[in-house]
Amino acid sequence: MHDVKAAHRTRVQIERFSGNLCRGLPKVGRRAVREVLYGVQARGSVKLSEIARSLGERTGLKKDIERLGRQLGRPGLRERVQRTSSARRPHSWGKTPCW
Repeated sequence: MHDVKAAHRTRVQIERFSGNLCRGLPKVGRRAVREVLYGVQARGSVKLSEIARSLGERTGLKKDIERLGRQLGRPGLRERVQRTSSARRPHSWGKTPCW
């Protein structure tokens, strides 16, 4: 029971964070970013196959990997997320982003 509550709390926090990070993106782009953040946190890996496995969706793993890759390759996604995240970062982080 505790694991279910922790997983739900993690998903809510990721949804809130990704919502702020992806403000202005289309719904599909926001979903992709949210799923990638969750997958990285859940599996500790940035591989699309591991991220797709963490989502536990009913569709095939190959289809999930293709969908995530296609959505992350959207023109302008990276720039918009970087712009949003750098505008929202605390001043204590310094001027140079880590990417």
